[in-house]
Amino acid sequence: MNERHHLATTELTGDALDRVAGEAWRRLEAAADNPMDPLRILTLCTVTPEGTAAGRLMLLRGAEPGAQRLWCHTTRHSGKVVDLRHNPSFAAVAYEPVDRIQLRITGTSRIHEIDSTTVRHFEQALVSRRCGQVPDNAIPDPVWPFAVELLLDRAKRDSWEEFVVIELNVESIDWTQVAEKSVRRASIKCAK
Repeated sequence: MNERHHLATTELTGDALDRVAGEAWRRLEAAADNPMDPLRILTLCTVTPEGTAAGRLMLLRGAEPGAQRLWCHTTRHSGKVVDLRHNPSFAAVAYEPVDRIQLRITGTSRIHEIDSTTVRHFEQALVSRRCGQVPDNAIPDPVWPFAVELLLDRAKRDSWEEFVVIELNVESIDWTQVAEKSVRRASIKCAK
């Protein structure tokens, strides 16, 4: 028979809650800028128009602590966009295995297409994709030297037509950190 081990659980309040709230946002902001950070991968949960729960892995592309917003990118016709247009509520979960921290984030979303937000994110995505992908000493095409630039322009135009930014307006973050013999929890309510 398996023995159940109960871990001591501490619900953080006061200054400890404020410190964890600041740390949660710092970690999310760092994860958005670091492709190797495990918190960059979120499971975004939505509700389909038929009322079924759906979850998908997404990459965190930006975090704005002051405005309490997160950003993800996708394509216009993806299922998550259909879901969020129908019901903007979301839940997202991320896990950092070294410090054993789970973040559960809830709130409402907004879909951006062909506005200043999508322009800013699209240009940032292009810059990050270009970094290190084309060698400095690439040999130009002797027959059609501008072929690479034309192909890049065509790919950019085609990608732009499908590019969508999902803005996640965070209403709460539930922080759980599991240690060897204890669990620390914090329920962070974000101001509107």
